[in-house]
Amino acid sequence: MRKRLPLKQPERSALAVTATTLSLLAVFVPIGFMGGIVAKFMPSFGFTSAAAIAVSLLVSFTLTPILAAKWLKQTKPGHSSKESALNRWLDARYTKMLVWSVANRAKIFVVLSGRAEYDSPCDAYRLSIYCSG
Repeated sequence: MRKRLPLKQPERSALAVTATTLSLLAVFVPIGFMGGIVAKFMPSFGFTSAAAIAVSLLVSFTLTPILAAKWLKQTKPGHSSKESALNRWLDARYTKMLVWSVANRAKIFVVLSGRAEYDSPCDAYRLSIYCSG
């Protein structure tokens, strides 16, 4: 039996993925052309990032739908992927944790309120810039 590839699926997100890719390329490609002292360190970073982002766009429209069609199993009508043993196990643990959390709201509030007062030692550092003209 021949599988039907989900070629229509990328159309749903094509505009968002393409717009995000182009905006990231608009940021990283100019970094590769910067001059001065930045030019000694950043061209490889800018061009490498831009190449990785461009390849990511290509993969998202070609390889990902094909592998999804090959690896993901289609559920039978009337069945759900939520009926798997892993999902039942996770659901039982999450439900138990949620019931405990709702029953012990005061304890959770006290613990989280105490954490809010923590002051990071990194906050003590300051940045000073001196200009001489």
